[in-house]
Amino acid sequence: ATLLLGSLISSHVAAEFERLSGANLKNICASYIDIPSSTPDGMCIGYVTGVMSVMEYINVLCIPVNATHSQATLVVQKYLSEHPERLHLNAEGLVIDALQAAFPCASMLDE
Repeated sequence: ATLLLGSLISSHVAAEFERLSGANLKNICASYIDIPSSTPDGMCIGYVTGVMSVMEYINVLCIPVNATHSQATLVVQKYLSEHPERLHLNAEGLVIDALQAAFPCASMLDE
């Protein structure tokens, strides 16, 4: 029963994140400045950090070693503000686009 409940909760949470649009993420991140001070701020940096970590793990992003999670979150927040025409798209993809634009991989620049 515990396993079933855990899997139902996990799948519900995953489904919620799958539906997160750029507009939703922009609203969540609206007050984020540099250090999380509220639940939405924590959700904002947590979402960005989660996407960034997975993309780094599978070698899709080349974030500099000295880049902070706060810096990455500010990059995403700025990208969302500058691209209102894309806010209907999936938030995960927009986070990736923002970070790839800000921190391009050297190998991609050589192509």
